[in-house]
Amino acid sequence: MEFISLRFTLDEECPMDDLMEDEIIDDYFTNDDGLHEVVFYNVDEELIESLNPDELAEFFGIDAEFVVAAEVN
Repeated sequence: MEFISLRFTLDEECPMDDLMEDEIIDDYFTNDDGLHEVVFYNVDEELIESLNPDELAEFFGIDAEFVVAAEVN
């Protein structure tokens, strides 16, 4: 089983305070354009392969309507 990183780019309207309260985000920053970047480290590869980006976002407590992009590293 391999663990990899998952990065979501989120719309500027995403309620980041709510996400930060849950304390599941490993890294977070806001871009110059107002979009938010959240990173989850050590995500199980099988989980990533079994879910589409919207389902992954929901799994991590992010409303899919705020997801602009998802990136696997």
